[in-house]
Amino acid sequence: MNIFLILLFLAIPGFVSAADLQVGDQIPSFEVKEAMTDQDYKYLGLTKGSFFSKGKIALNDVKGELLIVQLLNRYCMVCQKEAPEFNKFVDDAEKDARLKGKVKIIGISIGNSVKEVENFKNEFSAKFPIVADRETEIYRKLGSPRGSPLVYLARRQGNGWVIVDGFKGEATANELKNRTVVALEIDLKQLKKKPLWTEEPVKRLAEAEMRKLLQERMGAITITKRIPFPHGDLYVLKKGKETLFAKEEARKAICTVCHDVLFVYVFDGKGIVRDFMPAHMTKEWNVPFTSEDIERIRKSLVGRNMLAPFKFDTEVDSVTSATLTSFLIYDSVHHGRELLDVIKKEGA
Repeated sequence: MNIFLILLFLAIPGFVSAADLQVGDQIPSFEVKEAMTDQDYKYLGLTKGSFFSKGKIALNDVKGELLIVQLLNRYCMVCQKEAPEFNKFVDDAEKDARLKGKVKIIGISIGNSVKEVENFKNEFSAKFPIVADRETEIYRKLGSPRGSPLVYLARRQGNGWVIVDGFKGEATANELKNRTVVALEIDLKQLKKKPLWTEEPVKRLAEAEMRKLLQERMGAITITKRIPFPHGDLYVLKKGKETLFAKEEARKAICTVCHDVLFVYVFDGKGIVRDFMPAHMTKEWNVPFTSEDIERIRKSLVGRNMLAPFKFDTEVDSVTSATLTSFLIYDSVHHGRELLDVIKKEGA
């Protein structure tokens, strides 16, 4: 496998692991593909467009002086607790002359279906647009940041939005209002890049640890290549005469109160998942997965073809008290089809 192939791997959208966005960065423009309500379009200052556009919008088209982008998940307990505070903030902003008509909010529901988002909006009577990001396309464009709820505050700059503030975790309506007032007063010409937060990197496996994990499950194997990736290396294996591939996945937790996950899945050249091996996975309150939990995931994944539809079904596929961790596992394998496409193309 040559250097061109390695660079090609790193260019695959599903495997890009950008650094966390900072103050002074533009929010990568993304397209909202899911249909929104008439009220959502009106709130964002947009029109539906033509029949052929199917109601799609681009982030940079949103009208206003300050944009709040909230990352959330329907099953995140903190997000649920925070929902009424966001609603109150929307009401308060419309009553405040400093904010009225200037501030817009859009919620990105990571990994959730349209139906799950609708249930969330109905349950909490959301007063701003929340869109489903089931394929995590938007989440990955934003660098797959750790934690939800997570908020970026961005000011209009030219045709885009430049980040001036951001935070993770629960916020009250009053805290949102205070941050928004300050954000609108910032002189963009004096804005300097700086991190929004600092955090420990996700734990990774050393090659010796990977070899031990694989051999404990698979017996005699040889690692013939190791290809570095920002969020988990790819290993080319030989087991007898067969070539297999083992993908390490070191994924940041979606939920603020959840924990990062580290696991490995093995697949063959046809895209058939051959095994699943946890290295570090916990449930709510940092309780380790049981052997039954692990076997449930393994039975669900092994034998499936990564080229076929690989959707996560919350009611069927999630481990009790570990919905978001379960989703991360399925999301990783789902995007593994992109890796397989390149392997096949290059004849690796």
